[in-house]
Amino acid sequence: MVHTGKKSEREFDDIVAALLGLPVSNLEDRIKYLEYEITYRQVLRDSNLSNIGTNQVRLKDEAWHLRYIPVFNPAFNHISHLKREIALLESGRINEWLSCFRDISRLKERLQQAKEELNMEKEKRRLVK
Repeated sequence: MVHTGKKSEREFDDIVAALLGLPVSNLEDRIKYLEYEITYRQVLRDSNLSNIGTNQVRLKDEAWHLRYIPVFNPAFNHISHLKREIALLESGRINEWLSCFRDISRLKERLQQAKEELNMEKEKRRLVK
C-alpha cells in the first residue's frame, strides 16, 4: 500500500515524532523522580539527625543532673547506662551520615546517567528530524 496523500504523510510524521518523543519524556520523568528522591533523602537525613540530636541532649542532660551521685548509690549504674545510650546514639548519627552519603551518591550517579541518556536521545531526535 502506497501513501499518496499529504494527510497520510503528515499522520506518519506525527506517529514517528510521537514514538521518538517517548524515550525523551520517559527520561525527563526519571530525572524529575531522581531529583525528588535526592531531596527526599536529604530531608529524611535532616529529620533523623535532628531526632538523634534531641535524644542525645536529653540523655546528656539527665546524666548531668546525676553527676554528683556517690558511687555506692544504686542510681550510679544508671549514669553508666546513660553514657552507653549516648555512645549508641552517636554511632547511629555517624551511620545515618554515611548511609545518606552513599544513598545520595548512588542517586546522583543514576541522575547523571539519565541526563546523559536524555542528551543522547535528544541528539538522535534532532538528527532524525
